[in-house]
Order: sequence, then C-alpha cells, then structure tokens
Amino acid sequence: MASHSLVDWVFGHVRDSLLENYRYASTHLRAIATFGLIGEPLYYLIWTWTDPEGYESLSLRLAAAAFCVPLLFAKSAERQGRELAIAAHFALASTFCLPFFFGYLLFMNAQDSVGLGSTSIHWPMQHLVALLLMILLFPIGSIAALGSILGTSAAWVLYRLCTKETAPSNEVLRFVWQLTPIYVFVLAAGSVFNRNRSIIDREKVRTMAAVGSTIAHELRTPFLGIRALAEGIQKYLPTLLRTYDLAVQ
Repeated sequence: MASHSLVDWVFGHVRDSLLENYRYASTHLRAIATFGLIGEPLYYLIWTWTDPEGYESLSLRLAAAAFCVPLLFAKSAERQGRELAIAAHFALASTFCLPFFFGYLLFMNAQDSVGLGSTSIHWPMQHLVALLLMILLFPIGSIAALGSILGTSAAWVLYRLCTKETAPSNEVLRFVWQLTPIYVFVLAAGSVFNRNRSIIDREKVRTMAAVGSTIAHELRTPFLGIRALAEGIQKYLPTLLRTYDLAVQ
C-alpha cells in the first residue's frame, strides 16, 4: 500500500510538473516550434558552410524539426482535452532537440580532434546554450536537470553505438568531464533564478487578487445603494403613480 501511494505521488508530481512547465511556455510555444522547424535545417547549412570539417547530421536535424511540428497545433490539442499529452511531447521534444542533439554533435566532433585541443569552440558552446534553453523553457529546476542528464546520456549511448571502438571515448569523456563544473553551475544558478521568478510570479498573482478584492469591496457599497434605491422605486412607484392619478382626477 505504501509503495502504491509512493508511485501515485511520483506520477502526480511528474504530471503536475509537466503541466506547469508547459503552461509556462505555452504563450510562446508557436514561436518556439517555428524557430525549431526552420532553424534546424537552416543551421545545418550554416555549420556545414562555416565548419566543413566538423561533423553534422542532416537526418538528426530533420528529426528535431519533425518533433517541433505537433507543437504548432498545441492549442488545438488543448481544446480536445489532450493538454497532458502535448505537455509530455513538449518535454520530450525539448530533450531531444537540445541536450540530446547538441550533446551528440559535441561527442562526435570531439572524437575527431587530435588530443581534443583543436575542438571547435562552437560545439561546447552549443551544448551549453542547449542547457541554458532547457532552464529557460522549464522553470522547475529538477525537470530541466533531469531532461539535460537524460538527453546527454542518451547522446553518449548513441555516440558509443555509432563509433564503437574506433573513437577515443575515454578522451571524449574526459573532455566532457572538464565541462561538467560549468554545467552544474548553470543548472544550480538557473534553478535558483527560476525559483525566484516563480516566487515573484506567485506574489504578482497574490497582489492582483488582493487588489481585485479591494476594488470589489469598494464597488460593493455604491452598488448596494443603487440596489436599495431600485428596490425602493419598485416598491413605492405604483403607489406614487396611483396617488398622482387621484390628484389629477
């Protein structure tokens, strides 16, 4: 019974976190999806032109762009009562398009470098930017951290499956390990800032509710006066009209 309650609590917490993250980003979701749909193939052309020696994957970029397509119809899914499904897809698409995709590119480009000292700076920077975007898209730090860890781990698994024993995986792992303190700092700082932002947002809502309550209270008195006047007119007007007719007669 206790384990069943724990499982229910975990699933409930995950569900609530997914919905909260989705609602946070839903205002700009169409713009985010459009940027991903256009930006993924566009940046393939940019990086293959600026860094022709670097590793790129058109198939992965097209897959990332395909993940963005359902997000264009998120409002329609909400109207059909499928908010949780589109929220889960949003989390999956973000994990695939950001930490997984850019982590895989980082690993593949790092393994081609001699001694890892000549790795182009824009691959680690892209992976770091992907982490920052995860924090911006997911105000709950635990969800952003979990998505980043799972996405990067899946990228490592795919990298090892694709390269097998031909790649200097130990050297690549050491290179990524050197970046880990920066990733941890970004996650921790982003979680703190997002928490402060969530507190500020809650205080804004609480303040707006208090102001609305005050306005309602201030409006209630004149409205009650108008209501009393209307009830008085409704009650005494027929008598006044009869009295007026009698006076005229």
